[in-house]
Parts: sequence; structure tokens; C-alpha cells
Amino acid sequence: MANVTFDRHRYIARLKQGGVPEVQADAFASQAKALAAATKDLVSGDYLDAKLAELHVENQQIRGEMHAMKADLINGWLAF
Repeated sequence: MANVTFDRHRYIARLKQGGVPEVQADAFASQAKALAAATKDLVSGDYLDAKLAELHVENQQIRGEMHAMKADLINGWLAF
């Protein structure tokens, strides 16, 4: 998860240098900061792919264990 830092004063100064009135620059800065805060918990596609691969391995292990338990139950019933 990326940590996004936002320098509000620098952002406003750059907008003003580009000809944006201070009131608008301040409004843009408020929205940009809110957006940065809202995206703090986003993760990358690579991270999601890695987690999905881990879950797939875990799922395969569980399926193998279930298959072994099923075989044990069947063998137990056949022994009667």
C-alpha cells in the first residue's frame, strides 16, 4: 500500500503560478488532499495477484485434505 504525501501549500503555489486564482487553487487543493486520503488503502494489481496465488495454494491444500478425509470415511464404511 502506497503512502501518498500531499504538500497543500506547494500545490496551491504551482496552480497560482499557472494562472489559477487563489480561491480556485485552494478548492482544487482541498479536493486533491481528500482524494489522496481516500486512496491511502489502495493496493497494486501485483499485490492482489500475489494474494490470489497464496489463496489458490491454500485452497488446493484444503481440497487435498478433504479428498484424503473422504477416502478415509469411505474406507471406514467399507470395513464394516
